[in-house]
Amino acid sequence: MTQHEISLGDEYGLLTAAEAAEYLNRTKGTLAQWRTAGIGPRYYKSGLSVVYAVDDLDLWLASVDKTPKAPAHVPSGYYTSEQVAKVAGITRHAFYAAVHQGRGPQATFMTSSAGGRRRYYQVEHVLTWLAKRGNWNEA
Repeated sequence: MTQHEISLGDEYGLLTAAEAAEYLNRTKGTLAQWRTAGIGPRYYKSGLSVVYAVDDLDLWLASVDKTPKAPAHVPSGYYTSEQVAKVAGITRHAFYAAVHQGRGPQATFMTSSAGGRRRYYQVEHVLTWLAKRGNWNEA
């Protein structure tokens, strides 16, 4: 890129694909895949050059849903790990730590329709665990 192009980019808030990738904490390859798939932030192309406006990157970042997706179906009488943490009034990470330390309720593994295994907790086991654990700091 020439010095003239760099100064134009600076003046108009434009970033090269490499700069945009760094800005988004992604790789140039990821941005290229997103462009091919028609997803990701808005970009501008002139010949072989691809540039991104900083404002467009910021808008895209703000629009990306960063909340974890809930499973399509939770079996009746069961909680997900996220639901147990919420009911217990603790963070998901604190709950995972308790489970891995053997201080959590017994999990049941079920195969999802997508073929993956997911961990569920029977509601009655969770309620028993909550009653026994008392103050979280003492557990």
